[in-house]
Amino acid sequence: MPNFPTMDGTFAIVTNGRILANNTDEGPAETSGGSRLEWKINQRTKRAPTALIKLGS
Repeated sequence: MPNFPTMDGTFAIVTNGRILANNTDEGPAETSGGSRLEWKINQRTKRAPTALIKLGS
């Protein structure tokens, strides 16, 4: 059996698109580069990070 590393960290997306839906705990945070979504990920995480972002016009 392969020895896989243990997941423990964060996954983030920064976008200038319009965030329509997401499953973060805090929701989007405004930054100088656009809106940032961040998820804390570890071995107990049950749901994958999910976001619906409208790009373009």
